[in-house]
Amino acid sequence: MLSLVKGVSKLEQLNIVGKRSGNGFVTHRVSFVKALSRVIAERITIGDRTLGRKGLLSYLKTLTANAVKVYEADNVIKIEAGNVQSTIPDLSWVGDNTAMTYCKIEVHSAIAIDPNIGASELADALDAVLPYTARDDNRPVLQCVKIESRENEIIMAGADGFRLAVKILHCNTGDSRNVVVAHRDELKGIASALRKASRVHIEVKSDELEIQTEAITYSIGNYGGKFPDYEKLIPTEATTTVHIDTVEAGKAVQSLIALDGGKLAEMAIDIVIDGAVELRTVDSHGIAPVSGEVVGEPITIRANGGYLRQALKSCSGMVDMMLTNANAPLLFKADDYQLVVMPLMIEKPKAEAEAETVSEPEAVEVAEPEAQAEAVAEPEEPKRKRSKVTAS
Repeated sequence: MLSLVKGVSKLEQLNIVGKRSGNGFVTHRVSFVKALSRVIAERITIGDRTLGRKGLLSYLKTLTANAVKVYEADNVIKIEAGNVQSTIPDLSWVGDNTAMTYCKIEVHSAIAIDPNIGASELADALDAVLPYTARDDNRPVLQCVKIESRENEIIMAGADGFRLAVKILHCNTGDSRNVVVAHRDELKGIASALRKASRVHIEVKSDELEIQTEAITYSIGNYGGKFPDYEKLIPTEATTTVHIDTVEAGKAVQSLIALDGGKLAEMAIDIVIDGAVELRTVDSHGIAPVSGEVVGEPITIRANGGYLRQALKSCSGMVDMMLTNANAPLLFKADDYQLVVMPLMIEKPKAEAEAETVSEPEAVEVAEPEAQAEAVAEPEEPKRKRSKVTAS
């Protein structure tokens, strides 16, 4: 078996059928191509020589032989494929913009995978929480996903200070209770690679997250720092619940965004619930009804149009939209997925505002949910832990 190991901050272990041969290895060309196409690292190390992954992959695709022999000789890499022989100098296909990520090739015996979750199920879970991690470098812990194992459950949570996504996976994890805070950059690209896998085993250890497939093993180290106590931000009670189709609601949101000239970042949408459901622009020039089952009191809440559209897309299918009041977090709930979105403040009409006798305390109260989210999101300075690099 041939094993490729990425040697930077996370482990990638690829197993393809092959055997040792002198200073190199012999393997099936198509298997080698498939393995390289799933590597995230940009530089491939063979012995003491380094090649660019994309260039090597492109070259192997041009060959027609079934088997290839790859070995180091005279400070170069030689590849033999049928009647074709090539000599590739060190650092070929490596440019100034090639990322400093490495993948070392070694030969090892095959490993057996004991799957405990579906590959697509795990990929969907990562895609459900990664978009809600922060992109602001000033809040490093919120750039991470908290992954916790409980008895036969794995819980993933991502938050950016204004939104919170929580996904529960049901799988055989034993009775271990471990927590890993994994940086989004470490998880990037894994979801798409998992969709090509057949068998997957996930395990949260005391200091790392390990995801095994029949071809690759990813070992992602604990980032460090204290992740916010996100469970306090999830509403436990609702005065109004609406059961809606996310596809229909998403089209309604898109129509209002288009009416406003497509200014997604600046768009605010009012969700008006009074026996029926309507989505409106702030100036009420655009009104889009949404069919749904309403239980509870009439309520109007304002949300960011971009956040609302992404939330509906992430939930997919039918979802329960749960509301408490105009200033409380908006909760989308679908099966084992929960998504919390902080609302926008609704300004009162001028006449009503002037009639208020105590305006200052109310302003503080209105801002409390968002302020609370920012307070909870305030991270401790983390100490990033480098993941181990091993091969099997």
